[in-house]
Amino acid sequence: AMGTVFYGIATLLLIRGILIRLLGTAIPRGVLWMAVLGTPFFFYFFVQGVMSHVPSAFGVSLLLWAWLNAREVGWDLKRTAILGLAGGLAALCRWQDILFLAFPLVDALLQGRRGIGRAALAGGLAAVAFAPQAVMWKTIYGSWLTIPQGPGALDWLHPSTLDLLFSPFHGILWWTPIIFLAVPGLILAGRRNFVIASMGIEFLLQVYVDSTHHWWGGLAFGARRLTDCAPVFAVGIAAGLMALRKGRPRTADGRPPMG
Repeated sequence: AMGTVFYGIATLLLIRGILIRLLGTAIPRGVLWMAVLGTPFFFYFFVQGVMSHVPSAFGVSLLLWAWLNAREVGWDLKRTAILGLAGGLAALCRWQDILFLAFPLVDALLQGRRGIGRAALAGGLAAVAFAPQAVMWKTIYGSWLTIPQGPGALDWLHPSTLDLLFSPFHGILWWTPIIFLAVPGLILAGRRNFVIASMGIEFLLQVYVDSTHHWWGGLAFGARRLTDCAPVFAVGIAAGLMALRKGRPRTADGRPPMG
């Protein structure tokens, strides 16, 4: 639980950096707290700190921050290595978080002649970071890559996607309605930004994966398995608020009118 406090604070700092890099310094005040207090992140940070969800959000946030750093500063060996290790760390927390590495690898492949090498380096180091989990699975279950709940645990062809989104029984949009603002924010901002568009797609992928097995998450606070999407929610909420602010009437000096 003490480790969760550390990872939770680090997650907030990383999300703040992601918001500034993607949307600029004019992000609305309070966005970070909306993303924390208005989503399952709050419960698994302050109440149930012995579970993997906040470290999972940290791993995804670190991965996205490393990707933005590589895009902004350059795809050198150091930043590419950090990206790959961050992807492996995220997968160590929850295996489906490895999906967040897909678009960064595609982005690396598009970086000219050195892109293939950079993508291979990031993917290889992600595998190295994930190796302890693979060794544990091999030791216990006899397979390097497996689903511990059993081969039939995930029903890929019959996901309960609508339930995970809308059901009063732990549906993400029902329990945490602020995400109704995040979704259009991601769509609007994603039309102009490749990273934000990829974050929206990754959210949909996480929804699909999480809806294939006990979509309600057992004794959960809301859709607990989507806590890893905390940085995605923060970006969507910020983009949604910024879109609303642009649509409000303003006075000659640029301020909203009184009343």
